Amino acid sequence: MNEFGNETVERHVYPANELTGAEIISNWFREKIFLGLSFKEYMKTLITPLNIGAGLIVFAGLFLIAMRFIYGLDQVTEASNEQPWGLFLTWGLFSGVPFSASGFVIGTGVYIFGVKRYQPIVKNAILLGFLGYLFAVIFLMIDLGRPWRIYYPMAISFGTASVMFLVAWHVALYLSVQFFEFCPSVLAWLNQGYLRKIAVSMTLGLTIFGVMLSTLHQSALSAMFLLAPGKVHPLWYTSYLPWLALISAIGAAMALMIVVSKLTTIYFRNRASAEYLGSIDDVTIGLGKASSLVMFTYLGMRLISITHEGAWKYLDTPTGHWFIG
Repeated sequence: MNEFGNETVERHVYPANELTGAEIISNWFREKIFLGLSFKEYMKTLITPLNIGAGLIVFAGLFLIAMRFIYGLDQVTEASNEQPWGLFLTWGLFSGVPFSASGFVIGTGVYIFGVKRYQPIVKNAILLGFLGYLFAVIFLMIDLGRPWRIYYPMAISFGTASVMFLVAWHVALYLSVQFFEFCPSVLAWLNQGYLRKIAVSMTLGLTIFGVMLSTLHQSALSAMFLLAPGKVHPLWYTSYLPWLALISAIGAAMALMIVVSKLTTIYFRNRASAEYLGSIDDVTIGLGKASSLVMFTYLGMRLISITHEGAWKYLDTPTGHWFIG
């Protein structure tokens, strides 16, 4: 047991000159990947109800991906000529990407505005943002009709008048930014101190670049709806839509970080430091207050947009009741 009351694993250290290349690789995997356990012991720790449920979801997803490439998008998206996006983009892109703004929001607060109160969760936020954008890119590759031609609009034929061209480039660039922002944690894990110092020195510049990219593509996602006013209800169709999308993404990212931070104290308590665990209550209260202010701002801008578009009369309709709810 260590000073925090957590179980410790006995680690065996052998002189490097007594080990073969295969043994060095085996020991590296044991220490870095399997957390000091043997392969069988590590696999046993993965058999939990949560992991089993996640595994079933992954296998279901792989099955649907196979269906998409074998039979086409219409077999898995409920898309039609009238609703070409179906359920696919609505959930995967327009809901997933805003939640991935956690790296942009928390990183900006810590590295640019110097709000050190949220320093304990900045790594979590950047990792969530990186994974979110990684899955968004994979999602777009699945959604494209001919994904093997992705290089063509990205490097050969620039469609600068297209909103999707803007979104595609910004998402790809921001995924790269998130990767390099997370590199210090990976390099520290690999005991690469010199490379980590170089990566840390790039953090501020990467964060500033990420703010520009996130601000543009989060708002550009909703700008696509402005191109099709006939498909958007008058309560939602407004010139303020890009700003509303950006503000809601900031609020969603903070709300997600509250949930994730609390979950880490439950499921990773044995691997987290006492300092981290002791800071989470203060962090979640701060995030709750900040997200409340953000959503009040969203409400105010929403009321302004309804007034600006003269859409008050639509509130007393079935769709308006859902809108208010």
